[in-house]
Amino acid sequence: MTSYEIGVKTELFDRRLRVNIAGYHNIYKNLAVNIPRTDAPAGTFATQIGNAGRVNYTGVEMDMQAILTDNFSVDGNIGYVDVKYKQFLAGQSPTAGAPPVNIASIVTPGYTSPLTANAAINAQFPLNRGNARLIGRVGYTHEDGKYSFSSINSAPFNEALKGDNRDTIDAQLGVDRISIGGAEGEIRFWAKNLTNAKDFVRGVDFGQLGFAGGYFAEPRTYGVTVGAKF
Repeated sequence: MTSYEIGVKTELFDRRLRVNIAGYHNIYKNLAVNIPRTDAPAGTFATQIGNAGRVNYTGVEMDMQAILTDNFSVDGNIGYVDVKYKQFLAGQSPTAGAPPVNIASIVTPGYTSPLTANAAINAQFPLNRGNARLIGRVGYTHEDGKYSFSSINSAPFNEALKGDNRDTIDAQLGVDRISIGGAEGEIRFWAKNLTNAKDFVRGVDFGQLGFAGGYFAEPRTYGVTVGAKF
């Protein structure tokens, strides 16, 4: 891989605002990919790992954190990546024993969300019991839907199995810096996927057998975390 990156890191307004921005361009050669075999016995399907790909990743990322008051702050980040395959030698030739052909024009980047973003607001309030604080956080996360496989060549249901766009809200509330002898304790109550979104997130393709399936995201989940630092 040859990687190019340019960016800037900033701290502004007496270090109450931090903004970092970076752009990158990565060039992969001989990328390892899953290649259908052309010499598999009739009526069967087999694959092998091979260095068959050339692909470019071009993207931009930004993260920020702002201290609004002594009690409140916000943070977030956003990223976008464009993946372009230049070569993907994984096409099964109709001629038995012939080398794979280039199918870059129909390849999809597996397990990659073009756009990801999150933002959160944080709160902290002293409790007048040593260094103990009441802390809270509410966060929002977005992920574009992802493909689970590289192409319909090896996964015929690839398009149907593309994951949903995900928009989730998580939250937590707790107390930390609790004095316990020479240690500090904390307790946090948390909840994930507060809207109980039922998004399809990953596919399992048995296309050669004529069917496929997949996984949905976890439903709304609650929990408590208790810890200590010595």
